[in-house]
Amino acid sequence: MTHLTDLDFFAGLAITGTVLGVDATSDLATVQEVLGHDDFYDQPWEDGSTWEYANTDYGLVDFGWSRERGSDQWICSYAGTQNHRLTKANRRRARRIAGLRLRNRYGRFRQVLNIEDLRAVVEGHGFSLDSAPQWPGADFSLYWVPGVSTTMNVAMSDPAYGPPGTVAKMLGGPHSEQHLNHKARVTFDGEKKQFNAYGKELLKLTDGQRAEWLDEHQPAAGPDRDLWWSFLRSPHTYRDTEQPPWTELTYALDRDAAVRGIDTPDRAALKLLYWTGNAELPERPTVDEAITQWLATTPTLEEGQRLAAATKLTPDELRLSRRLRYQAHELREHLPAITDSDLADGLKARIELGPTLLRYPYFG
Repeated sequence: MTHLTDLDFFAGLAITGTVLGVDATSDLATVQEVLGHDDFYDQPWEDGSTWEYANTDYGLVDFGWSRERGSDQWICSYAGTQNHRLTKANRRRARRIAGLRLRNRYGRFRQVLNIEDLRAVVEGHGFSLDSAPQWPGADFSLYWVPGVSTTMNVAMSDPAYGPPGTVAKMLGGPHSEQHLNHKARVTFDGEKKQFNAYGKELLKLTDGQRAEWLDEHQPAAGPDRDLWWSFLRSPHTYRDTEQPPWTELTYALDRDAAVRGIDTPDRAALKLLYWTGNAELPERPTVDEAITQWLATTPTLEEGQRLAAATKLTPDELRLSRRLRYQAHELREHLPAITDSDLADGLKARIELGPTLLRYPYFG
């Protein structure tokens, strides 16, 4: 039997985004079934707030929850590990923070996790880490596996969290897009005025002229092209400008991004869903059209079921499983708006498949 270590646990979290098969797309009942029922804590909220908050705090592992007052459904806002609790504890207390369940599986947990030690294991499994500053001049940098929302908050100059390179937290949300958008802002924020000028120019162009403009201005193929497109389409880029609504332009750029392969076909279909309820668009897509496109661009239900049942997956299969799980979670809110019953049944089956993906501890 392979000897497992705490690095196997942390690498599994970085690569799959899950803790023993649960993550920020899981519901409260499932998390408690896997990790325990006795660690649920209500959190204080501001007077007059319509939202209430809680967390399931298992020591090292932590899940955050919110819900509207009067609702009985808790929504997970983050999930992962609070590594700084180990760093700031003595050895005996660190054992309690890691918890018996994880220690029985992975052995002793180190109090200081270095990002380069974690990188070596992640890369050994066939994955890579990307990174960006938390913000210019910040004491922390962010690291992540592309396509996974779990962020490693790494202390670079704050001795309270340990020596430089110490991983302070590993937390992720229920969606996968946040890292690309964050890195785009960090990369291009100094060029915001230039992008504002781009937007003003693009507003005046016909579809054909816009295509020529994009051919001339977009970077060569590579990571910078994806970041450039993310910033060009971000509301953050135009939020403080006194210009007409950017709705039709951003919608057109989303369609351009799909044609040019910037967005994968499944992601392009999900972006269509964003526009289905926008009354500013005179000819907006319907929910049925967007869901039909998404179903046509993703693996079959049978293939998804095969991935869910497998106890060993290749790196590409792990990436696909992670993407399908995120997307199934995103699509839940659109199910009631579908008018075609057969289409609704097809989507419901995919939504139910989502939580069954990545259930197994593939890294121990």
